[in-house]
Amino acid sequence: MLDVSCIRDTVVAVLSADPDLIGVYTFPDGTEVPAVYVVGQRQVPEQWQVRGLEVSVRQYPEVLPSSGLGMVDVLYIWEIWLVQYHPDNKEIPDAMDRLARTFPHAKFDYFPGDDVMDEKCRIRIPEHCIRPRITGG
Repeated sequence: MLDVSCIRDTVVAVLSADPDLIGVYTFPDGTEVPAVYVVGQRQVPEQWQVRGLEVSVRQYPEVLPSSGLGMVDVLYIWEIWLVQYHPDNKEIPDAMDRLARTFPHAKFDYFPGDDVMDEKCRIRIPEHCIRPRITGG
């Protein structure tokens, strides 16, 4: 089964290949790091400035179990968001292409940017896990 570090590491490897599509966070002290964030209970701190393409990965998947005969099929859906803070750049289409080839069953929701909102893409990566049903005694 996948975990958030596996999803994050795969996304970073795919998007940082030549050319590197990932933007940059700048911390208040001037330190710069790749703009990749695992979203748990908090969002990206307001003090961090971002340039280019930001990648955020939900820490936990959505869990959708369904019962079958003698088993339970659990669907885990991992969610990734791409946000482009510079509307004249073309990183999102390239990132979508790379991620579609890496996760062929992923679903993509694209939101074009305009003068009010930044360009965005939500990617939902499904993972199935079949488990035996637990019977009560």
